Amino acid sequence: MLKSRFIVRLVYANLWLAALVFCAAGCGGSASDESADGQVFRYNASDGLASLDPAQARDLESMWVIDQLYEGLVELTPSLKVVGALARSWQVDSAGTEIVFHLRSGVSFHGGQPLTAADVVASWSRIVDPKVASPGRWIFDNLAARVDEEGHPGFFARDDSTVVVQLRSPQPNFAGLLCTPYASVVRAGGAAGLDLLTEADGTGPFKLGWWAPGVALVLHRHAGYWQRDSAGRGLPYLEAVHISFNREPAVEYLGLLQGRFDFVSGIDPAYAGELLDDEGDLLGQMEGMLRYERVPYLKTDYIGILVDSEAVEKLGVPVAGVEVRRAMSLGVDRAAMSRYLRRGTTEPAVGFVPPGMPGFASGGRSALRYDPDEARQMMEGLGFTPEEPMTGLWLSTKPETADLCAYLQHAWQQIGVDVRIDVAPSGVDAERVARGEAPLFRKSWLADYPDAENYLALFTSERKAPDGPNYARFSDPTVDSLYNRMQVERNANLRLDLQREMERAVLKQMPVIPLWHDRVSHFLRKEVAGWQISPSNRLDLRRVRKQNQNHNQKQ
Repeated sequence: MLKSRFIVRLVYANLWLAALVFCAAGCGGSASDESADGQVFRYNASDGLASLDPAQARDLESMWVIDQLYEGLVELTPSLKVVGALARSWQVDSAGTEIVFHLRSGVSFHGGQPLTAADVVASWSRIVDPKVASPGRWIFDNLAARVDEEGHPGFFARDDSTVVVQLRSPQPNFAGLLCTPYASVVRAGGAAGLDLLTEADGTGPFKLGWWAPGVALVLHRHAGYWQRDSAGRGLPYLEAVHISFNREPAVEYLGLLQGRFDFVSGIDPAYAGELLDDEGDLLGQMEGMLRYERVPYLKTDYIGILVDSEAVEKLGVPVAGVEVRRAMSLGVDRAAMSRYLRRGTTEPAVGFVPPGMPGFASGGRSALRYDPDEARQMMEGLGFTPEEPMTGLWLSTKPETADLCAYLQHAWQQIGVDVRIDVAPSGVDAERVARGEAPLFRKSWLADYPDAENYLALFTSERKAPDGPNYARFSDPTVDSLYNRMQVERNANLRLDLQREMERAVLKQMPVIPLWHDRVSHFLRKEVAGWQISPSNRLDLRRVRKQNQNHNQKQ
C-alpha cells in the first residue's frame, strides 16, 4: 500500500513538472531566455512566497529570495563572523553607544541609482514605522529616542556615505542584528514608489525577472553588481535563478533526481530512505549523481512546559513541578529519536543553545542525559509509577510532528507520566500556545543572528507570552539578572561566561525540554560548484556555477 502511494505521488510529480516546463516556455520572454542559458540555478520553495519586502521577511524561503535581491550593511560568513557588505567599515565609540558606518563607493541599485546613506535611513525608518508592522522592529529596540533636531529615531545620515547609529545603552551584538534580512537596504525613492510586496529594487546580486505567484519566480543576474571574485571577475556567475512553488514533496524529490532542481534543503521523511542509509549518510548509488552537505543548524526543537501557576490553575491541569520536568527530560532518549525519527538529520540536544553557536562548545555544558531508571525513581518519590501514573497533562502539537509526540508519550509512560496528545492545525496550535492554553507544547527556535542572547532571551520575564516568545511563561530573578548583565557586558569572554551561567540556571529548572538540534542538510546535483553552507541556512548564490556546461562569463 505504501509503495503504491509512493508511485502515485511520483506520477503526479512528473505531470506537475511537465506542466511547469510548458509554462516556463510560454509564460513570457524571460522564461524562454533563461531556458536557453546553461547557467540557470533551479530549486523549489514548497511554502511559496508571500512578499518580496525585506521588512516582512517572516520565513526562511522568503529570506532566501530577499538575500538575492537585497543586501544590508553587514553580512554573516559561513563561519558566522560579521563582516562588511554595503558598509566597508564601522567604528564603535568608547561608551559603546554610537556606531558609525562608512558605505562602499560604486554600489548601485538594480535600476542604476547609486547607493547613499539616505537609502539606509529610509529603509530602517520603514522597519520602525508602526504602519509597516514589520516583525523585525525589535532589532532597533535599543535606539536612542531622538538624536537631532529633526527627531530621527536613533540613526541619521551624516553625509552621503556615512550612517550614524545612537543607542540608549551599549549593545555588543548590534552589528549582528543588522545581518537579519529586515535590515536590508531598499532604494529611498523605491520605498515610496514601488509596491515592495511584489516589486524590488535592491543592490543584490540578482534582480527580479518575473513572478507568477503560486507557479514560479525568476531572478536575473545584476550586471552592475559591485562585488568581484579574487581574480577580478564580476559576481554572480549564474545568469538566472528559477524558483518553483509546489507543496508536494514528491516534486522536489523527483525533480532533484531528474536534474530539474539543482538543490533541495532537507528531505521529506517519506523519501529519506531513498537517499540516506540508516546512519544518515548518502546512499552509495546516489553518490555519482548527488552531493550531501550538512552543518549544525542554529535551531533547537523542544517541549515547552507551562510553569506559570496562574495559567496552569486556569487550565485545571496538574502542576508539572521542577522534579516532574527533570524526570520527563531524563526519560527522553534523544539519540534514538534523532536516529529513528529523523534518520540522523538532527543532533541530540546538548543544551538549549545549539552547538553551532559561536563560543558554545558542547563538552561539559549539557544538563541533558538519558537515564530512565533515575527518572522512574524521581516519579516514585512523588507517588507515581508506570502502573499508577500522573495523569491530566496533555501535549499540543501540529500534524507534522505527531510522530515525535507519540514517541515522547510512550517514553513518559515508562516513567510514570501519562500524557495525552492533542493534534491541531498549525494555526490553532500556535494560537493556543501563545495564549497559555496548552500545559505542554512542541516548539522550535531558529536564531535570527549568531549570538546566544537570541536563545536565552526566551526565558526572561519581559518576554513572557503574550508579549514575547517565552511561551512557558517562565520567570526567575536570577535568570533576569544574568540576562541584564550579559546585555551590557562588552568583554567578549565575560559575556560568554554570563551566557553559559544563564543557560545552566534555566536548565536547572527545566521550563523546556530540549530535544534535538537540526542540521542544515543540502542535497545538490554534482554539477553545482562553489556552494557555501552555513549554520544560519542563508542562501548565498554569488559564487555558484554549474560545471560542464557552456558558459560565457559576463564581466
